[in-house]
Amino acid sequence: MFQQFLRIVHSGSVQSQFEIAQKLNVSPDMVLQIVRELTTRGYLQGAATLDDCDPNSKHACTDCPMGSACQSSFNTWSLTEKGEKWVTG
Repeated sequence: MFQQFLRIVHSGSVQSQFEIAQKLNVSPDMVLQIVRELTTRGYLQGAATLDDCDPNSKHACTDCPMGSACQSSFNTWSLTEKGEKWVTG
């Protein structure tokens, strides 16, 4: 499933969290878990996690690298060199 997620990101088309969830046949929350895991493992970059968010901040979404992605769900994820190698490998 991780490699399938990376292929979707690698395709370059703008995907929403919900579109990716549908393609992977998982919940949108599972997509966020996949993002966290792939970021931790060094395959994905530019992904904020919900742990990074402070919804009480007056600039919560504006200062977030994901922008409004967790709300409107357009990703700002990109593959690291390691991720590129895994997908194109």
